[in-house]
Amino acid sequence: MWSAASIPGLAARAVLLLCLGAPAAALRPLTCGSSRQLFATYDGLRETLEHFLGFYVGYSHGRPKIVAEHVKLFQLHALAQDFMEIIDAFRTFSCLSLCPQACVEPHEDLEEAFSKIRLVEKLNNLQLDLELLVGEAGADFRTASQMYLREAKSYAANLLIDAPTAGAGGIDWDEAQIMCVARVASRVVFPGMQVLSLESKNNESHIILSGVSLDRTDPASMSGSYIAPAVSAPEDRHSAAGELAFGMLRSLATNGRGLKLSAGPGGRESSTGRLCAPTLSPFIAGDGDTATEAGWPRRWRLPPWGSTAVPYVVQLLELIEATRMDLSHTFVAVRPAGDGAWAQNFSCTGKDAHYDPSLCLEVRGFGGYVYSINVHPPYRGELRMAGRRLGDASQASPSTFYDVIRPYGNQEYQTVSIEHLFHKIDFIWRQTPEPSPDLFFLHPATHNCHAIEYLFTGAPLKPKVLVVPINPLVPPPFEVMPRFEAWWHLLRPAWRNSKLARGWVLQGEDDSDADAGGDEDNGLDEYLTTSFWLGQCSLTAVDMMLQRMAKKKFKYVLHHVQGAYAVYVRLDVHKELGKARKGEGPEQATASFATWLRGWHCSPESRFFSRLELTAGSGMAKLADP
Repeated sequence: MWSAASIPGLAARAVLLLCLGAPAAALRPLTCGSSRQLFATYDGLRETLEHFLGFYVGYSHGRPKIVAEHVKLFQLHALAQDFMEIIDAFRTFSCLSLCPQACVEPHEDLEEAFSKIRLVEKLNNLQLDLELLVGEAGADFRTASQMYLREAKSYAANLLIDAPTAGAGGIDWDEAQIMCVARVASRVVFPGMQVLSLESKNNESHIILSGVSLDRTDPASMSGSYIAPAVSAPEDRHSAAGELAFGMLRSLATNGRGLKLSAGPGGRESSTGRLCAPTLSPFIAGDGDTATEAGWPRRWRLPPWGSTAVPYVVQLLELIEATRMDLSHTFVAVRPAGDGAWAQNFSCTGKDAHYDPSLCLEVRGFGGYVYSINVHPPYRGELRMAGRRLGDASQASPSTFYDVIRPYGNQEYQTVSIEHLFHKIDFIWRQTPEPSPDLFFLHPATHNCHAIEYLFTGAPLKPKVLVVPINPLVPPPFEVMPRFEAWWHLLRPAWRNSKLARGWVLQGEDDSDADAGGDEDNGLDEYLTTSFWLGQCSLTAVDMMLQRMAKKKFKYVLHHVQGAYAVYVRLDVHKELGKARKGEGPEQATASFATWLRGWHCSPESRFFSRLELTAGSGMAKLADP
């Protein structure tokens, strides 16, 4: 179930421990009594984070052309990074309080883990930066925000003191989240971004900070609202690390380094968090993620007010078309079929397991070949050939359906396994008339990377873009390829009693047997989408598989990682996009690790994605630290 290739030293021993102890591809539900409250708290934090990122993107999009606009971007970025630290500190605090075994190893000291949270310090950092960044025009806002932040710091200080003794039940978590995170965003961060944007229009003197001289004679730490570092911290901590605003100044002096909004687990103080710091990490490019940003039209990044942003997959295809490479305006998708309650509301902007980029193309008139399959007995497979609707919709070709399981009318052929199901799909797959679809998408509930090798090895299809699900918890260079059939064979009995998955597992059959076998277990619903990703290949496993397939002229290059999806482009497309081809061996492994950092580990949304990091435990996060 596991394979490791060329991982020397510490990495090889880590793989051995994973194999013998607690493998990454293992669903381990939390055993703490407050897991439901923890999940609810994480959901609330994720909602606040998404709201915050929407505001941040709205204010920071667009290419700066004058000094004042550059200054505004750096100010917004400094404010955003402060708030990201607050969210991560509260996330860690809630996890330690409600379910410590999900956050620390058994041998680690819980009291010491609480001492590292520093939520009050993070709130104080935001307050300090507001004093530095907001000028005289925002004096009223600065006064109101400082008043609320003093109240929030006092509340957070009492919360941290009472948490170890009061226990999880002694804290009103809704109130705590509102006071320390939600209202900080609504009363401080959002208005602060607006004030900074308005001030930048009148920043004729190009003032970067106000109220400090940026030297030791008048440091920002002399402010009356500044909370001194803890007694255990070095006395010259502020001079050693620099004031928070100094990081923004260093970015300004080094031609834009650090503008990529990122936050690793544990914040800037943790070893894995420092992997995301542009000034510290040897893997993060100083000029940001050029694979997904450089040279892209402003209309994609700054859509008209009130309109939705252009979906990323559409941006990529338009960029390919702009290189004078014709699109076929077709796609191939393998989607789940079933009546499960989770299998609803798929969209190209959906979250987690509800994401399907091929739907972006279908609504834009692309034709496609959609395989809808169910990987549970008695197994289902259907091919829908969607006609193109480009231009005049009245000339669109109608969709046609084809039963993959019974291709010859009433003749019955029993399907005995997932592999047998894909064998039947392969028979139809090879007859696809379009040799170069624009996109191939594989949903994590249908199979893992092994299906790509199985289907494309003997078929003439070579899509321009591959969107492949991965297990993002396993970083390069760890190579993991679970056996998809065995994974669901182990999990299938448990989901028969799950309200969310029962219709998908039983496929509309009489579920009286499931009811008789045990009471409905809604607790399992919390882990359903998590199980999809744990059955997927690691990023390195997909890389190695495509390297093997390159011998058969199926050549692809990793373009970027987007959450739990790896996006590859065909080699000829990659060259047309004007990128330098990455090497193989150690250089390729380093490039994959850097891409994984940008797309997963350093992405703020990853802390809450399908509860993957929460259920995996703290040991998995340490794999990322070389």
